[in-house]
Amino acid sequence: MNEKKQVVNKLLGKTLKINRKRFVEWYYNDKDSLLSLASDVVDTVVSDGEYRITIKDIWEECGYISKSMVLNPEVAEWNEDDELEEPSGDYDVEWV
Repeated sequence: MNEKKQVVNKLLGKTLKINRKRFVEWYYNDKDSLLSLASDVVDTVVSDGEYRITIKDIWEECGYISKSMVLNPEVAEWNEDDELEEPSGDYDVEWV
């Protein structure tokens, strides 16, 4: 997310508060997610000699987030399944 959008989201109150540890554990909670991560690590280390990932990278790849992950769910509009699709496109995040 670019800096301008981050400022606008903060002004509009569109910043989700999420526990970093809980989010990462939730994101990598199944075998398929872990296998995908391992494959990315191996491919990148082979081609580039190193692998680096940040919480921002994970957030930007996140296709949806569950309402239960957010400490201030009142700032968002949730679908019928209590999820936000592509949350990084519309919301900034404050990691706690």
